[in-house]
Amino acid sequence: MGAGGNDVLIFRSRYDLWLKIIFAITNVMLLGALIVLLIDGTLGSVLVALFNAAILGGVIWMQAATYYRIDDDGTLFVRCGPLHWTIPIASISNMTLTDDPTSGPALSLQRVRVEFTKNGEKDEILLSPEDREGFIREVQARGVFVSPTDNLR
Repeated sequence: MGAGGNDVLIFRSRYDLWLKIIFAITNVMLLGALIVLLIDGTLGSVLVALFNAAILGGVIWMQAATYYRIDDDGTLFVRCGPLHWTIPIASISNMTLTDDPTSGPALSLQRVRVEFTKNGEKDEILLSPEDREGFIREVQARGVFVSPTDNLR
């Protein structure tokens, strides 16, 4: 329940251990390169260091801020660091559990495929809420029919 009595539900992304390890190694490498470049102090090194810092900031932002919010106005808001999507819940046609490794705003391979219509075209997004079944139940409670499939358990 959100402030002021608004029904806002936030589902944090599940975060797989293997991905935490990859991000930790990436962060350490980016930080190390940043320090070396700044020590060098030449204009080129400083410019590369600034670019490196922006990448590091984006990676950390994605790790810290990947979540899915169901708002009381009938929208699903998806945040993954600097990226975000707003999906009208009424446009969702189906949801299925999946382990599809295709890129998406998800920090786990335990995912939910959300199929929806955008500008008259079918689209989909892969999400990884910590509580996949709870997420699906909450979207269904807002009037979305989810067709029964073997992988929805």
